[in-house]
Amino acid sequence: MPKSVSSNNLDLIRLLAALQVAVKHILIHFGIENHYVEVFNALPGVPIFFLLSGFLIFQSFNNSKSTADFFRNRFLRIYPALFVCYIFTVFLILISDHLSISDLKKTEFAAWAIAQLTVFQFYNPEFLRNYGTGVANGSLWTIAIEIQFYIITPLLYYLTRRSNISWFFLIAIFIGLNQLMVISTQESILWKLFFVSFAPWIYMFIFGAWVSTKPDLVERVRKTPLPVIFFAYISVEIVCFYLGLQVAGNEINPLSFFFLSVLIFKLAYYKPNTSSSLLGKNDISYGIYIYHMPVVNFMLVHNLSGSLVDVFLCLIFVFILAVLSWRYIERPALRLKKRSLRMA
Repeated sequence: MPKSVSSNNLDLIRLLAALQVAVKHILIHFGIENHYVEVFNALPGVPIFFLLSGFLIFQSFNNSKSTADFFRNRFLRIYPALFVCYIFTVFLILISDHLSISDLKKTEFAAWAIAQLTVFQFYNPEFLRNYGTGVANGSLWTIAIEIQFYIITPLLYYLTRRSNISWFFLIAIFIGLNQLMVISTQESILWKLFFVSFAPWIYMFIFGAWVSTKPDLVERVRKTPLPVIFFAYISVEIVCFYLGLQVAGNEINPLSFFFLSVLIFKLAYYKPNTSSSLLGKNDISYGIYIYHMPVVNFMLVHNLSGSLVDVFLCLIFVFILAVLSWRYIERPALRLKKRSLRMA
């Protein structure tokens, strides 16, 4: 990379992506669906997460001493905080009188617990359909997809290490599957499982991984003036909009996604000390992402929603939980990682 990987704004970008997802969900579920939501759709958090995940995770695998070390580090990054968040979510449901202690012994609860703490976070049982939004922590569907990305990363590495053509072949195939998801109107269980699989989303991850192998490309982006890149991105968005293509949100069209990616990498290395100046070495993006929906559901159940004051109150609670998670769960877990490229 043109600069040290520790000298960039990736932590800040991930924080802003997590906030985009959180604020959008809070506004929608609190019934504030107006121009605010459209504003927060402009830079879609989930595609940015998938892009940066590919960029960082592929480097991490390449720098790991072994595949076992790679998966150990991935486990330490995801599961300790996820486990604590799950316990916290159950606690909120219990004190909201939606579950009793005896319910914790039921088979349905055990199945949900296993799903939440393995790789099936998208599963939501019937006994939660009347709690809050009807899904205890709906944002976790992307965690399941991220874990699938991790599992596939060694295969991706071995498929692409000898040929650039392999990268473009894989990206093209999975763009096709992504567009199949976008245009489909099917509602079957199999189709819903396809939506929460890696297949429709992994082209974003693969593109980020490919960029991580092209330091010369990153250097060219870094040297290109920001106004030029921003103008190109806006121009493409306008053209795609008039062509009737999705220009924002999770289902952003591939052309918009590629130009968005260029903008993100430009911002990552534009005044690269901005992130460390604002955040230090603190990364609360994961905590914001996994905790915001449990807080939203709790506030909905207790009728603490409907105004911008409630939105700010919700965000304050989420920030507190994210900081506590980083300080007492995530950072101690990361210290157990074996040395890799960065705390990705």
